[in-house]
Amino acid sequence: MHRIAVVGTIYREYCGVPLKPLTAGASGDGRISAAVSGGGRNIARTLRQLGEEVIFITAVGEDPDSFSIMEECEQAGLNTDYAVSVSGETMPKRLLITSTNGTMEQAVYDRHALRALNREFFLMHCMEVLSEVDAIVMDGDLPAEGLQFLADTFRVPLFCDPGSLENAGKIRPILSKLFAIKPDLNEAFALSAARERNTAAERILKMGTENLFLSQGANGMYAVNQDGQSIQVPCKPAFLENALGVGDAMSAAMVWGCLNGLSLSQTAEAAMRAASMTASSKANINPDLTAAKLR
Repeated sequence: MHRIAVVGTIYREYCGVPLKPLTAGASGDGRISAAVSGGGRNIARTLRQLGEEVIFITAVGEDPDSFSIMEECEQAGLNTDYAVSVSGETMPKRLLITSTNGTMEQAVYDRHALRALNREFFLMHCMEVLSEVDAIVMDGDLPAEGLQFLADTFRVPLFCDPGSLENAGKIRPILSKLFAIKPDLNEAFALSAARERNTAAERILKMGTENLFLSQGANGMYAVNQDGQSIQVPCKPAFLENALGVGDAMSAAMVWGCLNGLSLSQTAEAAMRAASMTASSKANINPDLTAAKLR
């Protein structure tokens, strides 16, 4: 078991799935659901299911929703001692509109509380615990100042999931400090200023990242490292129930594989198994996902 700090986001998520494709300016029937999500939360919960000790560092509000959601995290086995409740703020929220098959198309965020995860916060509240962990996982939705501070300060293996194309600008300056990163193809293009997969991968490695696990959607995963190893792993069979949370499951499997001595190819295979199991689940974290099923 490893002691892992996951520093990232948690949201109350509202998701609208239309029954038929929507056109601009139009409305339509569908289903609207509420859940708890966020890249940091999903990765933290999945790593805990995989048998790791997880310290989840996040920011929420002071409202009853924030309290109940953090209580759920504690009941799931996460250490939330270093999470902060920001005075005057409410639970961070995310409003999603997806395609008919559940793939995100548009999103609106209310993440004012998450601005608290900055350099001053880490200096005042988290230095000791972050100095004692085996790895730090960073969510790309963190403020740029917080990402830079973590990358500049700690020498344990650093992992990052960009989470969105918009986060590439914040992550590019810290690529040289990362042990592993898991972007999708568009995020890799933005990080590297390239428009072709192999070129993008080569440039990201030249900027200093040790291991790159490149998610290619239906085309699986391309993984490459500084030792010159590379592997293309196809998607595993899955009955698509929900596309949300799939990328977070892949990131958790990446961290788990790297820390538990799996090879580049074994880690990429584990990531694709995690993706398949999550896609086949109606929840954004498959409760049946275990370490034994990833090996």
